[in-house]
Amino acid sequence: MSDTTNATLSVVRLKCSTQTYDWGKQGSESLVARLAPAAVGPEFELDENTSYAEIWMGTHPNGPSSLYDSTYLDLKSLLATNPTHYLGNHVIDKFNDPTPEIPFLFKILSIRKALPLQAHPDKRLAEKLNKKDAENFVDSNHKPEIALALSPFKGFVGFRPIDEIRQFVKYVPELHDLIDKDPGKSMKEVISTLLQTPEEELKGTIESLVARCKEHPNDEVAGVVVKLNEQYPGDVGILIAPFFMNLVTLEKGEAIYIGADEAHAYLEGDIVECMAISDNVVNSAFCPASDRDPETFSAMLTYTSRAAKDFALPHESYPGSRSRRTIAYNPPLEEFTVLRTTLSQEGDDDILLPAKGPSIGIVVQGSAVVSTCDAEPLQLDTGAVVFVAANQGIKIKATAENTEMYWSTVIE
Repeated sequence: MSDTTNATLSVVRLKCSTQTYDWGKQGSESLVARLAPAAVGPEFELDENTSYAEIWMGTHPNGPSSLYDSTYLDLKSLLATNPTHYLGNHVIDKFNDPTPEIPFLFKILSIRKALPLQAHPDKRLAEKLNKKDAENFVDSNHKPEIALALSPFKGFVGFRPIDEIRQFVKYVPELHDLIDKDPGKSMKEVISTLLQTPEEELKGTIESLVARCKEHPNDEVAGVVVKLNEQYPGDVGILIAPFFMNLVTLEKGEAIYIGADEAHAYLEGDIVECMAISDNVVNSAFCPASDRDPETFSAMLTYTSRAAKDFALPHESYPGSRSRRTIAYNPPLEEFTVLRTTLSQEGDDDILLPAKGPSIGIVVQGSAVVSTCDAEPLQLDTGAVVFVAANQGIKIKATAENTEMYWSTVIE
């Protein structure tokens, strides 16, 4: 690549970062690790004992992307050289004050065991937390997100319909003994009390619950209780997530939308994740005590009870796809839309019409050539990540069978 600071580019290959959280799949079992040689670059060295949890694509300071062929220029610095070209006036007007940013954070997750029971703050709370504790809350933005399955996926999302919760409290002795002493309590009071109860006081209750669940190996909820206790022995989340929250199962291509202040805890699978640019999270269970803030967590939740199906984010045809080989997952947000391009045969192609904002794409299977009308074609193998400037039509041509690319972009 020539000196990028003296050129205006339309298509740029990115070098991205990985996150090695404990809940990630280990070594070559992780999709993140298998994509990393192309996503991170030749310096990536696989360690079979490391948990490879996430690939980050974007400009967030906790994992910023840089230019693949440059040793010194990161993506955010490139955007600053010509914000109008790279981001477009639409994004600048809506999201960029005072510095140019990609308005979304795009990720691949590979999940071996439960993530922390968590929620992401809305903008008001995010601003408050950022002012109070800028070390742990490095931005002041909200973090609504989508999860799009790349493989069979399970996770806890939101609170179950209240009738289902009442049935569990009535018929699960351990819950009944804990909660029904004061039946007038609201769900917020119940969750808050459980989260702030010392684990030593819950030890016998959880042991009794797990022992009974082992006697019902064919029951889905019982199986999840046993698995969670194997992963996080004696954790208070074992009493909350399986009985108060929806257990969502997704097949490849299915997606969910999780708004701000909604409790969730992913369990297993590989997903594409996208969110408004933020890394703000409040944890309450399935993590070390030092990482928990049960008081803020229980205070921030919406406590809206609804069925698992209400979190579904169906895909729809994407009007910007010329060949109809790209579909869209469009959450109720302005920050991003996620696209999935599927090219079955080598030589298949699609053209994506210009979007109002920037796009980031990753090849999760196969390989493709990506180009715009004023840029040289860029060959992308499995795992490669590309940035495309705003207001550029994108041509994608498969160079292998069964090629899949996922994009995050700003279209409205």
